[in-house]
Parts: sequence; structure tokens; C-alpha cells
Amino acid sequence: MSSTDDHEETSDTESSRESSFLQRVFYLPKQLIPEKKEACHIVVSLPHPKGGTSALFLRPDGHENYYELVKFAEKMRSWFIGDTVESCGELYIVTTIDSVYFSLFYLQKSDKFRPLEDIFDDPTFAHAHTLKSWCQKRIGCVADTKEISGGSLQVFRLNQEKAVAWLSRRVKRVAAVLRERRLCSTSSADFVRSSKDAVEIDTGEYTQDAFTIVSDYVSESLSLSLKAALGLNDIPEKKPSLHPEEKSSKKKKGDSVKPSEDYTNGNGTPKAPAQKATKTASKKEKKV
Repeated sequence: MSSTDDHEETSDTESSRESSFLQRVFYLPKQLIPEKKEACHIVVSLPHPKGGTSALFLRPDGHENYYELVKFAEKMRSWFIGDTVESCGELYIVTTIDSVYFSLFYLQKSDKFRPLEDIFDDPTFAHAHTLKSWCQKRIGCVADTKEISGGSLQVFRLNQEKAVAWLSRRVKRVAAVLRERRLCSTSSADFVRSSKDAVEIDTGEYTQDAFTIVSDYVSESLSLSLKAALGLNDIPEKKPSLHPEEKSSKKKKGDSVKPSEDYTNGNGTPKAPAQKATKTASKKEKKV
């Protein structure tokens, strides 16, 4: 009897632990799904390359590179996970991010040559130093490099021209993908796909959209330099365009809400009926 009670107590304790354990739902690329249960991906806080605010990034088990976590959260949403219900209905989508964006963020903090240890030394973010080995491979894309101490130490400094050139190539690559997939946006953040409208979209709009995407990962000063290099300063902002279906529906709605009578005089008496009444009265006078 006592053994049964102990077993029930143990089960209740394990159940309580499971219910109190926070569960989150992640949408991972196939290559990041752990093959072994022992594998453990870690989620850490790092500065977002745009402005340095704290953001979450995922580092897969056995990898040195990071992936960005994009959170989607809506009210009144839950997840059914196994036999449990997770009241937090958030969804985390794991997406790739280029290490060069982190290099740009930290290189902009100084105009002097510095070794990697100093560049990624950030007391605000405990895991910032782990970016060093990942960023070292491509930091030369946007930085000048020198060897000192007899070639035993490499130091780096931001090269503005190389940075803008790299970002420009990035924008062109993103624009090419948007064009290939027929994705575009107007003034809103929603991208739409339409085979009918694709022929009407010029290259400038794809470039503008690609610039907006890339600018979300660089500082304001670099964004302005990139915009000038792409020649986007001379392109006026366009008003949101409507799809053919929306255009026709808008016209119908506009016609249906037009007033059938003119109430501008304030008396509510239509002009046409008034003229008809006058003619009728004159006919009666002639008969009399």
C-alpha cells in the first residue's frame, strides 16, 4: 500500500513538473531538426544589427553560426502539444541571417583598427564574444585588414565603400528573388503575389522593396548611404496600387454611395421635381 502511495506521489510530482515547464513552438529548417534527443539548440540574446536592441537568436547544437528568431504572436491562441495545452500560442520561425550584419554593427563602433577580440567584446551581451569565430570568415567583405606583430595578429576597420558595395549587391540579390517569385509590396508591409500584376511591376519597385528588407539589418547612416548608392533618393514614393478585382469593387462601391438627390441647399427639396410641379401648375392656370 505504501509503495502504491509513493508511486502516486511520484507521478503527481512529475506531472506537476511537466505542467510547469514552459513549452514553445519553433518552425525549423529541416537541416536543423536534431537527429538525437541529446542534441540541444540554445537561444541567446544578441544585439540586433539594426540598432543594437536585444533580440533572440538560435545557435544549433554543434554549429558556430546563429539564426534569427522571428516571433509571431496573436491573442487568444494556444497550442495542443501531446496531451497538454500550452496557453502561449506564440510561434517562433527560425530564419538565416548573414554574419556580415553583425560585423557591420560592431565595426561601426570605432574608426580604428582592432583585433576581433576587441571588436566583439560587449559587456552588455554575454554571448557577443561567440560571434567572433563565425564573423571572422566574412568580415573582410566590409572591412580593411592589416597584420601586425610580425603577422601574428590581424586587425580590422570598417571600410565604408566596401560596406555600401556589399549591401548594394545584397539588395540586387534580394530584388532578383522577389522578381522571380513575383513578390512585391506597396506602402504596406504586406507582400502580395499576382501573376496578372507581375508584368506591371517595374524593376525600381523590386529594388525599393529589397532595399527596405536589407535596411532592417543596418544602421540608419548605412541605410542612407545605401539608398544614395542605389539611386533611390530620386524615386518618388508611389501610392498603393489596387488589384483589378479591388479596382472594380471600389468603383461599384463609389457609385452606390453617391447621393441620388442634391441636399446642398439645406431644404431637402430636389430641383427636378420642383420644375415639374411648376409646369403642372401653369397648365392648370391655362385651363381655368
